[in-house]
Amino acid sequence: MDISSIVSSLVSESSRSRKQGDAGTTELVAAAFKKASDRVERQLSSTQVQISAFGQIQGAFSEVQAAAKPLGDTKLAAGALKTAIGTFVAAFNSANKAVLTATKGSATQTGTLANNVRAASAGRDLQGSLSEGSTLADLSKIGITQSKDGSLAIDAKALESALQSNPSQVRSTVARVGSRAEKAVATELAGGGNVGGSLNSLNARNRSLEAQRSSQQAQIASAQRLVDQQTSQIDSISKLGIAAYLKIFTG
Repeated sequence: MDISSIVSSLVSESSRSRKQGDAGTTELVAAAFKKASDRVERQLSSTQVQISAFGQIQGAFSEVQAAAKPLGDTKLAAGALKTAIGTFVAAFNSANKAVLTATKGSATQTGTLANNVRAASAGRDLQGSLSEGSTLADLSKIGITQSKDGSLAIDAKALESALQSNPSQVRSTVARVGSRAEKAVATELAGGGNVGGSLNSLNARNRSLEAQRSSQQAQIASAQRLVDQQTSQIDSISKLGIAAYLKIFTG
């Protein structure tokens, strides 16, 4: 049904409603567009929630990328290297938690991206940076272990001992881990990656839906003006008719 048909229908309904004391034209116009408006609002809300969830993953992955860089710096002193390792582990755990929260949720709430294949794939790729070859076994040797949920933990005493007894092994292991993690998250954050690509698509959809909402609001405003104008004309004609009728019988 085009806007002209809607307006015609609303004018008739408005005239009937006025006679019966029912809803005014504003309520009638809003009701006529309600179904389409509600659909766009639901889609817009869902899209924005997904953008927020992917945005949190993007931020967390960016932190991993930044934290991974210093791990390959051969000039770092032992103390600075320990700090860099701690920073990387914290960033990795935050990224892992962001993905788990979005895809699996909690005991009381479903994840925002529970059915999103690309979000799940991003999490697997992050974990994959640690599972190549003997990486996890090598990390364990220097005091870094992985839990069932994918998070990492540092045994400070074991790491300190490894730094003292075999610093080259520690440096080699964390440099390899840092390089793989940095590469993995860079791929995910790129425009064609699971995170970057999803955000690009969602932002484009958000813009499209906002344009639809603006168009609907303009149509509603236009319909409201037309209904008010035509209803006013009908009222004026009715008043003239009544006046003419009374004139005939009152002389």
